[in-house]
Amino acid sequence: MMTEYLITLTPIDKFFFGGDMTFPIGKNEKDEFNSKYSSYIIESSYFPQQTSLMGMLRFLLLSNSSFFKDGKITDKNKAAGLIGAKSFRVNDEHQENDFGPVLKNISACRLQKKGEDGVWLDMEPVPLDFGLKISLDNKKQGIINGNCRIIPENSGYNAKDGLKHGFIVSGTQEVIPHDKIFIEDRRLGIDRNIGTGKTETNALYKQICYRFRKGYRFAFGVTADDEKLRETLGTSDGFAMFDGQIVSVGGDGSRFMINVSKSCLEAIDATAADEHKAVILTSPAYLDAEDIKDIPYAITGTIPFRFIKTEVETTHSYNIVNNKNSRSTLYNLYAAGSVFYFESASDAANLANALESKKEFRQIGYNQYKLK
Repeated sequence: MMTEYLITLTPIDKFFFGGDMTFPIGKNEKDEFNSKYSSYIIESSYFPQQTSLMGMLRFLLLSNSSFFKDGKITDKNKAAGLIGAKSFRVNDEHQENDFGPVLKNISACRLQKKGEDGVWLDMEPVPLDFGLKISLDNKKQGIINGNCRIIPENSGYNAKDGLKHGFIVSGTQEVIPHDKIFIEDRRLGIDRNIGTGKTETNALYKQICYRFRKGYRFAFGVTADDEKLRETLGTSDGFAMFDGQIVSVGGDGSRFMINVSKSCLEAIDATAADEHKAVILTSPAYLDAEDIKDIPYAITGTIPFRFIKTEVETTHSYNIVNNKNSRSTLYNLYAAGSVFYFESASDAANLANALESKKEFRQIGYNQYKLK
């Protein structure tokens, strides 16, 4: 029987969520790995990738089993039967991945803020049209980049102020910017030769990590089969057995306290409207070129998305800095808060259907949306 759980992650210290890049590996800066994936300045993302969260849960299951010892899988068949044989993959049919019988899916990672009464409040990304009034009812035609495009009526935009960025406590209209939630933790260093003590060539590096200001944490939902979990691990607590454990998330191994409760994140409700003619992304989302070719108007941002392909058969380290790991194609996801406008409710519904059709992305918490 599937059960909904709320997972919260409270950082033990600073945290770093790497994206596509890491520091150079080895001495040869011009080798294929370093030329593609390395930089001497790397900055954390604000949120972990959803693949990292799913990977963390799969490792929790594995590390609490009887067939994982001293950091190694002792029975690969049993491991595959518990967590699936492979990590996340994108497939042509956009079908769900097999993560074993216990884990069904996870929701998008979200921030929570501790209220004055001690209750944790859900937060959502600010829609990029926040404070704007966009209408296609009295649209005009214009030439943009040599193409004829719709120019909507747009009131409330001030070029000096730009678009709003940050987060909103659900049910309010107060925008909290990133710097009121996240604190930068900059680390500067010089790489020296261990043997000689001399400074290496191109030795300067900078890493930008983050910390939370007081009263914030990450949260996401997971749907799990407690009966299958009991059969495999012999626990009577279901997924709650992991409550209070310390987990590592992301390629840099940032450490968090995990708390588990039988609950689920409240859904982000769509703004009331007679007809929904806009789609707002509440998580990063993947869309094909075909899905967006006829969209009249949009306000969007993008984020890079690449993931490491691992299997239970893998014998080397899964760490991002191991150049033996197979990396996926680079995908550009539409950022949370992106807004797509349409002339009819049916066209908006078509985009919603396109988002839902990418089942492997939906399974790990991407391609979430609301209609407006």
